[in-house]
Amino acid sequence: MGRKVNYNQVKLEPMIYVSDIEASIKFYTEILGFNVIEYYPDNRNPSWVAIQIGEQRFAMGNMFKNINHKYHRNGINGSGVYFYIIVDNIEEVYQRLKSSVYIIEKLEKKPWGNTEFAINDPDGYLISFSDSNKS
Repeated sequence: MGRKVNYNQVKLEPMIYVSDIEASIKFYTEILGFNVIEYYPDNRNPSWVAIQIGEQRFAMGNMFKNINHKYHRNGINGSGVYFYIIVDNIEEVYQRLKSSVYIIEKLEKKPWGNTEFAINDPDGYLISFSDSNKS
């Protein structure tokens, strides 16, 4: 076996594909309160954007009509991605979002000690909000 790669200085930035980038930008910024920090090629007609929440970021790109099956053998949809977002103010976040989003799981204390709720974005990506394991 070769030497292990040192990943200490690496940042992971996932990218999700969305069917309507304008609707997704609106959902993540206006409803969830995240920030767009980068548009490509520009903010008038972006093909992808970088979204920031706290110190973390992820990218969203327009779903291609003719996807590259070399990279996406099974097509593209939101069923395989799950965002797990830890917040300090779970009750406040739930109260602010519950009338604006599709709630999959209502706010509840889980057997492992976290209080959580789960929603879907416009493309079906699962987003779960959790407290920081308060007992």
